[in-house]
Amino acid sequence: MAWTKIGGRAHSLALFGGRLAALAPNRQAVYIFNPRTRAWTKIAGAMDALIGGAWDLYGRTPSGRLLRYDGADWHDTKGHGGQVVGICNAVYALGATTKEVFRYDRLMHRWERIGPPVDHLIGGGSKLYAVNAKRSAVLEWSRYERRWTNIGGPGAQFVGVGGTLYGLTNNRGETWRYTGTPKQWRKIGGSSARLIGGGSVLYSENPKTHDVWRYTAASNRWDKVGAPGIEFVAFDHTLYGMTTDRAQVYQLDEANAETKRLRQQMDNIFDHPHYGNRVMRGFLVRELGGAHIAGHAADVCFQPLSVLKLLPYLHSLVDIDRGDAKLSTQVTWWQKDSSDTDTTCLKRGGGTIRGRAPLSDALPTMMWESHNRTLDAVMDRTGTKALCRRAHELDLAQTEMYPGCKQGDGPDRPWADNLTTLEDMATLYGRIDGGQTFAQASSKALFEDNMLVIDGTNRTYQSPITGRRSGPLTDGQLRTIVQEHANNMGKSAVVNGFMARCQLRWKGGSGNPHWTDYGYCSAIELTLPLDGPHSSRQQKYFIGHYVVQLRHPNPVDPPNVDLSRLDAPQRWSTVGGPAAMWVADGAYIYGLTPDRKAIYRYHHGPGRWTRIGGPAERIYAGGGRVYATRPETNDLWRYTGNGEAWQRLGGPGADFAIAGGHIFRLAPDKRAVYRSNGIPGSWSKVGGPASTIHGGGDHLYATTPDGKRLFAYSGLGMRWTQIGAAFAQLAAAGRKLFALSKDRDAVLRYRGQPMSWETIGGDAHSIAVAGGQLYGLAPERGSIWRYQGSGTSWTNVGPASARLIGGGHQLLAPRTAQAARYQWIKELYREPIRRALATW
Repeated sequence: MAWTKIGGRAHSLALFGGRLAALAPNRQAVYIFNPRTRAWTKIAGAMDALIGGAWDLYGRTPSGRLLRYDGADWHDTKGHGGQVVGICNAVYALGATTKEVFRYDRLMHRWERIGPPVDHLIGGGSKLYAVNAKRSAVLEWSRYERRWTNIGGPGAQFVGVGGTLYGLTNNRGETWRYTGTPKQWRKIGGSSARLIGGGSVLYSENPKTHDVWRYTAASNRWDKVGAPGIEFVAFDHTLYGMTTDRAQVYQLDEANAETKRLRQQMDNIFDHPHYGNRVMRGFLVRELGGAHIAGHAADVCFQPLSVLKLLPYLHSLVDIDRGDAKLSTQVTWWQKDSSDTDTTCLKRGGGTIRGRAPLSDALPTMMWESHNRTLDAVMDRTGTKALCRRAHELDLAQTEMYPGCKQGDGPDRPWADNLTTLEDMATLYGRIDGGQTFAQASSKALFEDNMLVIDGTNRTYQSPITGRRSGPLTDGQLRTIVQEHANNMGKSAVVNGFMARCQLRWKGGSGNPHWTDYGYCSAIELTLPLDGPHSSRQQKYFIGHYVVQLRHPNPVDPPNVDLSRLDAPQRWSTVGGPAAMWVADGAYIYGLTPDRKAIYRYHHGPGRWTRIGGPAERIYAGGGRVYATRPETNDLWRYTGNGEAWQRLGGPGADFAIAGGHIFRLAPDKRAVYRSNGIPGSWSKVGGPASTIHGGGDHLYATTPDGKRLFAYSGLGMRWTQIGAAFAQLAAAGRKLFALSKDRDAVLRYRGQPMSWETIGGDAHSIAVAGGQLYGLAPERGSIWRYQGSGTSWTNVGPASARLIGGGHQLLAPRTAQAARYQWIKELYREPIRRALATW
């Protein structure tokens, strides 16, 4: 087994939200490990002990205080002095003297007594267990039932793994697994000195050799994975531990190649310093009813956002299927008046009236909209206890759901108590697909029809409750991904036939009711066609992901707007960012700071940015010169090339463009086009009127005021020639001119003769020319392509980007959080699509 050294001496280790923390040998500092950079960063001073297992890290100070670290700051919980264990979104503790059980709510900032005295708490999984005061039994805590259940015991040791529990007999001679039914356990192994839980896998320490062994539940098999060590902690399929002398920290990562590939991309995207250590993330790609293709933290509980609407939705349909309810069954809520269609949840009181709707209207509204009123109406009818029982009945072992808007931050369970896992979501889809949930075929069809379905039929939905219209949902994004992979495999001709048999059913979510935690998640059933020589069938996949605890991100200016440069055929490097705008000319890049107060120039190696001026409203570059407009006047200034010295070149313009070494100005009223004579204040009229002007090559181009015709300037007097119709975008370099059609469904090349163009590419978001080559950004901005120079042949050269920046020797592309996130989600689809396309 491949163990990797990741650190030096430490006192102890702890995991929170998938991140590894270590307490220094002298216990005077706490460090956190970055899996992407492999660096350790100090996050706190002296601590007596670290407590992991939850979304947050907890630490006991030398003075006895219990502090909570949320990934950015430490907070005093004013907590209890006894044993503490972290599980999912909470921490549990024993009273120092009474040994009563308390739960700390991380958002409400309060402790609640939930149990009588016990001997000790059991952590490691997604549920709380405890050994009773007499050490005669193991108890399981049910949050939704708010009661303790005797499930078995006694034993020498117990550990949680995912949604279940493992234990050793009193003599440590046998290892047993809890089946989920009280007092029913199954023997899975022999003797052990110690069990190690906390992740997705059970580990055991051999009592004689002290080697570490791993248990694989699917095959009921034990395998040796490590030598003797101490302080072992686990997360997902990764085990961390220290050498027996505490001199080195090691990591055992048993993820498959696809998981590692996806996980690395995920870390690169969601590990921006802006987020600090506040991000939890996971993904799962698997065949429905088949093997896992890739997965990270798939059975780790997370705050599911609106994905968990699937539970009350499914519960209601199961009731209908079993005859306990009808589609005409009414659900009720409170609203302002009969015309109120707002999504705000209201309580009974002055100024409110009762609203109602049948399940046939409430269920699709609840699925298609982030609509808490209908969601809570359905939940009120069902009851949270019944919902959670139904989840467990459907084998969703780690899923619980509680009301959102009606309780909010009140004294009862808050919305943030909702929990699920991607494994549970996959189980839900799998049970429905396998015919295990509904007795009636019509019930299964109803579930599928009310989902968000993307299949190329341009579905729309208008809620009869709110009147809001959603859609249309098209297969555009999925088609873009399929097209990319088909091109890479030399199978672009099969895309239309392939897409005709694809279907995607999806429930996603983002944000939360109070913006304390923020995130994204999705649960998707992707149906792909397999078309082998002897058989043709549909294969279904579950693809899910979550990213939560991005606290207070700025949705307008995402934190990771970084400028990337294409250095080699498919090698990108980050050269700067963020900025209000960038332009390029030859070997130089120019950037305007986000506050528009300074202009910087970049040349050669990383970090070599030099301030050359500012402030500015916009910047332009070309012909070996850089220009800027002043914020107050919009006058045009030219950089002299020395220090931060600029000279005023002319007055304001509606737009400016550089072509053939000259800068042109479109008058503010757009009635005339002027060319600078290179002398401050000296301009010559060369044309007009025009709606826009475009440069970048040897010629200036302009569109007529009606926006329908494109003209090229001859460079002499007032002579212009119509060369085509108006386009969505032009990209020029030297004598080359390319265009993106007005509806952006074709890339065209100018043949050099008026009105003569040829189609060289399909749909695109935008185009740019750099280093004499043409590049295109895919319609959903999910990938960058380079034109090969003939026909319609293009090569994928880069990942998702916000836009393309040409004009220089090399292509530039700013990367935003949204673009990067889309790129990663697209990568989740890659292996299933590649497998399916391979059969065509």
